[in-house]
Amino acid sequence: MSSFDSMRRRGFLAGVASCAVIAGLPACAPRALPERGRLRRWPDVEPPLPARIPHPIEQLGRTRDDVYSWMKFVPETGVRSEDNLPEPIARHLAAENAYAEAMLAPLREERERLLERMLARASGGVEPPPTLLDGWEYSASIPAGSVHPVHIRRQPGGAAEVLVDDAQRAAGQPYYRSTDHQPSPDHRYFAWAEDVIGNDRHRIMVRDNATGEVRMLVPADAYGYGAIAFSPSSRWLFWIWRDAHNRPTRLYRTAVDGSATALVYEESDPAIFMGLKRTAANGFIALTMSGPDISEVRLVPAADEAGEPRVGAPGGCPGWPCPPFRPLLGSAVPPEPEGATARSARDRGRPSGDSWLHAAPTPLWRPHRRRRDRAQ
Repeated sequence: MSSFDSMRRRGFLAGVASCAVIAGLPACAPRALPERGRLRRWPDVEPPLPARIPHPIEQLGRTRDDVYSWMKFVPETGVRSEDNLPEPIARHLAAENAYAEAMLAPLREERERLLERMLARASGGVEPPPTLLDGWEYSASIPAGSVHPVHIRRQPGGAAEVLVDDAQRAAGQPYYRSTDHQPSPDHRYFAWAEDVIGNDRHRIMVRDNATGEVRMLVPADAYGYGAIAFSPSSRWLFWIWRDAHNRPTRLYRTAVDGSATALVYEESDPAIFMGLKRTAANGFIALTMSGPDISEVRLVPAADEAGEPRVGAPGGCPGWPCPPFRPLLGSAVPPEPEGATARSARDRGRPSGDSWLHAAPTPLWRPHRRRRDRAQ
């Protein structure tokens, strides 16, 4: 088990132990217990109250007041720690810790005893199995003493090849979080998105597995949650851009060598969220869009990776072959029945027109209209 998992387990068991002790104390039971004569009172300590400082934020056409925004702290350089916290945050954190210690003081002996007994009965951790792709095993684990994973690959029975060590990437950064780790279809490259500021605006990194070189393919403003995908040919990386309101609104295509970047699609409806996948059979890049009352999938075929994404597929697949395809990686999209169009369940029974009719029993996709079309 990694130290990070152990730390989380210890925290969880400590909390459970405290709850178990608290539940058994007369002071925590209903008022019917005083006749036992063993009622213990908790320390008369007032909890610290954080200051509410007005901080209006204009976002998505609305104004909200985040009165606790002063608690967020990301240093410009170095690592965030108790030693460099701003004085108001450090003072409030010290008050919270002192309050917790004072309130839990009557449970100290019982808590430690129960925690030790729980840990003695706790089973060891099990690493998740590797992902098997074309003879390669991809996996990630958190080494002892670290809070960041190491991503590796190996061929069965072979030596491990480190693809990215998040602890090394995080060194010297005020904040670090990585996501969307994935190999290219030909296994030449390995990509991931990383946030080094704490604002969920990512940069995209690509490792050339042939040389070990790591390059920054996208320097900023990438949406990093299910929003990057290699093209079927492994020549391009598709990624989603976030606008000033943190909305995922544009799909870009960047050459893996960084030589070219092109805008592929832009969504103007602010109610639509975008996601990105490559189909499991490597036949398409799928741009998924969803909103309060619609969902849509646009496909970029492997035969035309530089082409415009097409709504898949009103009345069939005009203009390019559209064979039945397998579910998207990591999604619940069912296979397309041959020769069928698809639409949502609410439209079944109506003339298909430019909708899709799908054999699946669950609601599916329907091409949506832009706001300017709705007004007409």
